[in-house]
Amino acid sequence: MAKPIKLTEELKKQALEEFAKTLAGTKMADGKISYNKNFTYKEDEKATIFFTPEAYSKMIALLMSFDSEVAWHGVGERIEGANFLISDLVVYPQTVTGSTVEMDTEAYAKWIMDNIEDERFNHIIMQGHSHVNFGTTPSAVDTNHQESILAQLTDDMYYIFMIWNKKLENNTKIYDLQNNTLYENKDISYGILGDGYDLDAFVEEAKEQVKKKTTVVTGYSYGGKSYGGYNGGYGGYNGSTKPASNTPSTGKDKEKPKVNQHQQGKSNVGSGWKNRGSEDMEDEAYDFYHQNRFDT
Repeated sequence: MAKPIKLTEELKKQALEEFAKTLAGTKMADGKISYNKNFTYKEDEKATIFFTPEAYSKMIALLMSFDSEVAWHGVGERIEGANFLISDLVVYPQTVTGSTVEMDTEAYAKWIMDNIEDERFNHIIMQGHSHVNFGTTPSAVDTNHQESILAQLTDDMYYIFMIWNKKLENNTKIYDLQNNTLYENKDISYGILGDGYDLDAFVEEAKEQVKKKTTVVTGYSYGGKSYGGYNGGYGGYNGSTKPASNTPSTGKDKEKPKVNQHQQGKSNVGSGWKNRGSEDMEDEAYDFYHQNRFDT
């Protein structure tokens, strides 16, 4: 959730009231007391950072082209409310390693003077850098750098900090002092915006053409055989009795043991083993018995 940057009189009053309530019900075991309070806005405040196609392409090129850290400034403006546009990137003088980036202060000062006529330098609103293949959590150096810049901002200003890596993971903060609001990560969405170019609109149009195939499970499969859902029977059994055989009599029927009365009219369950009906299976069982029995 978005958070306040400065303690307003209202926030101070709220904190003092809560602290007084905490003191009233506290018992100290060692003569010490600590109090911690997180300030957040109840409203679901959100911000959006838009890139022009050129600015976004430059950032991707920097991320993918350097095996060391690399830092850059973002040129841009506030569009409206909590919406910001990054229109261009510029890379300033710096010394880097695989895991650090340090501004060359003397070279930086000269770089600013050499580009004093460049209007873009009057609209720098963002500092970003790469963490190459590492996570995007700010290091102690990153945090100190952010705090030093924040200390220089006046109450009518804003500034954006970004850390990206080659996986395009990012850690972003927007310090909007004019509205006393800090936006972080989940509070921020992104978009591409430019004259005649709207990537969000392109993606929405693409989604209308791309449909996900829905897989409907109608039964279970085991050993290559499909077993459908139960609809009055199993594997094709529909509750009917075994039909009479149209196969000519071989004379074996007279020799078969009599079928118990409760077995008569038994259902034809499935197709039997290897697609043979129960009648065929009874014939095979009868033949096997007479071919392999031993006379005593």
